[in-house]
Amino acid sequence: MDKSSTTKPQDSRNRPSEIGMKIHTGMLESLGINMYTSIGKSLVEFIANGFDAEASKVYVNIPFDEIEIARKELRDKAKKEIAEGKRENNINIYESLPSNIEIVIKDNGHGMTVEQLEDKFLVVNRRRRDAEGSKSENGLRHVMGRKGLGKLAGFGVAEQVIVRTKRKTETYATTITMDFNKIKLLEDVGDVKFQPIYENNLDPSDSETTITLRKLRCDSLKYKETFINDTLSKNFFITGDDFCIYLNQEKINEPDVDYEFIYPPENEREENGLGLTDVFVHEGFDYPIYYLVKYRSRKNDSNDGKIRGSLSANLRGARVYCNQRLAAGPSLFNLETGMHNFHSQSYMECIIHADVLDQQEADLIGTNRSGLKTDNEIVDAFVDSITELMKKSLYAHSKYREATVEKEIENDPVSRTVMSAVSQLPKKSREPAKKILTTLAVSEGIDSEAYQEVAPHLIKAINSSEVLIDLIKSGVNPNDMRTVIEQLHELASMEKSDVLKLYRGRKHGIDGLQILEERSHENDRGERYEDELQELFKECPWLIKAEYNNYLTSDDNMGTVAKKLSSKLKIDSKAVNVDKSKDKRPDLVFVITNTDNPTQIAVIELKSPNVDLNMEHLNQLKAYMMDIESIIKNDYDSEVNITGHLIGNLSRPDTQSRDSKLLLKEIADAGPATKWEIITLPKLLERARLIHKGTIEAIEADEDG
Repeated sequence: MDKSSTTKPQDSRNRPSEIGMKIHTGMLESLGINMYTSIGKSLVEFIANGFDAEASKVYVNIPFDEIEIARKELRDKAKKEIAEGKRENNINIYESLPSNIEIVIKDNGHGMTVEQLEDKFLVVNRRRRDAEGSKSENGLRHVMGRKGLGKLAGFGVAEQVIVRTKRKTETYATTITMDFNKIKLLEDVGDVKFQPIYENNLDPSDSETTITLRKLRCDSLKYKETFINDTLSKNFFITGDDFCIYLNQEKINEPDVDYEFIYPPENEREENGLGLTDVFVHEGFDYPIYYLVKYRSRKNDSNDGKIRGSLSANLRGARVYCNQRLAAGPSLFNLETGMHNFHSQSYMECIIHADVLDQQEADLIGTNRSGLKTDNEIVDAFVDSITELMKKSLYAHSKYREATVEKEIENDPVSRTVMSAVSQLPKKSREPAKKILTTLAVSEGIDSEAYQEVAPHLIKAINSSEVLIDLIKSGVNPNDMRTVIEQLHELASMEKSDVLKLYRGRKHGIDGLQILEERSHENDRGERYEDELQELFKECPWLIKAEYNNYLTSDDNMGTVAKKLSSKLKIDSKAVNVDKSKDKRPDLVFVITNTDNPTQIAVIELKSPNVDLNMEHLNQLKAYMMDIESIIKNDYDSEVNITGHLIGNLSRPDTQSRDSKLLLKEIADAGPATKWEIITLPKLLERARLIHKGTIEAIEADEDG
């Protein structure tokens, strides 16, 4: 008989009629530590809470000097333990600073009762607007908060978050301490309890909420005071005195920037100082947005303390504000890289106020507030409108630049010298030459290194008439000049044709680079393009830097030095073969040498466009540079001028990878004397196009004429 047939049925008590859902406390880590990895992001969330509480002032106190000393002690301790073998070479991001070092955020908003603290503040993902509407308690403001996750921001930078709050009209204050190390010991968020501490007999007219961050996480606190100031000023569009933020008792203000051009012009702006336009979604649905596009001045020789010059790539484009808080950006959205005056986007800040985006039933703003949720008609119409606004502003700015650059050329010594040479050119060649000069001046700026160095060489490429000028100066018999002129005219035509062929060839190289760059964005199969990039750069090294036109790579017959280096370093065609299927690829590195001076060497290291660069890649490049210097000194007994180029994709500024963060910091700290550069494909493409585009157009126009 089958034994299973004699088994008694299970007791019904093991089959409950209802089962519940639990939220593991690990969710707090995902929503806190993993989302808010820097002190800047955490501060923004707590300041936004103060704004929603109708505070007029928020005070932030950060003891930067004490934090830096404590961080150094932790890092030194870690290095010592690694050297002694007591510790692996890992990061110390979760190690905390001493408990006496605190960050305090205090606002004078209406505060909370203990019931409000429990029923509102401590509710994770509480959808406030569904319960109370989009206005603050007394209807004074449109609230900034939406998702109910801001209270977890403190866990991204501290192990303890202490909340002290006092409600106006009440005579007591409530304090709770949220300790992440205790919370994570429990399995369910519902099991987490806090023991409130009360202070009694307080003035009922007082109100405030104070957040204290204690046991600070070491690697979340690396930013300096100026960076925190800039972060807060960009995350909140605050005007007037109804809401002010103070950092260590100093009022937060927008950086003092010198702008050379602002769009739209002042006479076309509204009373609030911004331009106004409508976003058309579909028939019967459009909405207003306010905007201002500002272009920073390029000259940086003034001592007035104002900021000038180009912005870093992560700060260019449109910042979108909803209810005075940053909702997305900066972003260039759909701005095309090849459009007229595109280079000026490096100096462009675009401010957009679009409160409507935060008033829809659907949530259109990303959780990390760095981008908008696309694939819906409201956002798509918005992106198209902002892109068109930036295009119009770039066109208006180009007209301004063209009008002002003529005066700048007149006052610039290098320009005057070049223009003197231009005036001696044949009449047919003068206009193209002037166009080249003005195009470069408009795009790069008169004071830029590119203009000062490249302008004279570009003009020389137009014609050989400087030879004629030298002949005249040397006293050649005027009777022989007609013959000389005829010969030089023929020479000039041949030379100009050769120059045109050269620059057309460069245009094809630029187009090839753009195709590979675009493929990297469209790639969704994990394909890698280092091999194709390497072949393109070896064939066209001037894509990396314009002056590399007379450099030979290690595969060229004449590149003896480069070949020798490749063999010793085991790179390029001499790389050790490994199994690429397991992603253990040989280093895609090659060197190029100057044909006139073999001790002028560049080493190029490539990473696929879909692989983020990190500190290990830069260290590898530096190692190659060091090895090459040693080889040249030993084999040639000569000093070597070596530069390095690391080409690949950079992580976003809010990356959580420590190695990527270290790389971004290394880039920010690099000075003008640094012998290496790290550049992305889009930036490399932009640079190559800018240097060659004006010349190609001018020469083609001259030929057509």
